[in-house]
Amino acid sequence: MDAKDHAFWEDLNPHLKNRILNVQSAIRSSIHSRGNRAKLFFSSIQEYLAILQERVNYQQERLQEAKERQAESVDRGQSYKYAAEMIAKQEKRTRTLVAFLEEQKQMFEKDRDDRERNVFFFN
Repeated sequence: MDAKDHAFWEDLNPHLKNRILNVQSAIRSSIHSRGNRAKLFFSSIQEYLAILQERVNYQQERLQEAKERQAESVDRGQSYKYAAEMIAKQEKRTRTLVAFLEEQKQMFEKDRDDRERNVFFFN
């Protein structure tokens, strides 16, 4: 159910509405929840971004390890070519995750800046 569908929605100030919509957007757009009907909930935006950052770091580490193993390989046959294709795919996935993380950070940056400056909007 969308937050806008609740009876209380019209009673909220624009700043709070924006924060709710941002969190709802993050949950819906989360790479962690794509293809999965289960809903994900986070206690804060910081927790959400930290989990996403951990995922990016893990994928980058795996990619680096794969590249190192590939560089050490003396076999240049079919398995080498297959591994090179998988590394290329993993690089693409990692770039996508990094771009997604940056997009999510930007999405919540304005909200964070407003909170730090104690900027609130009322009806």
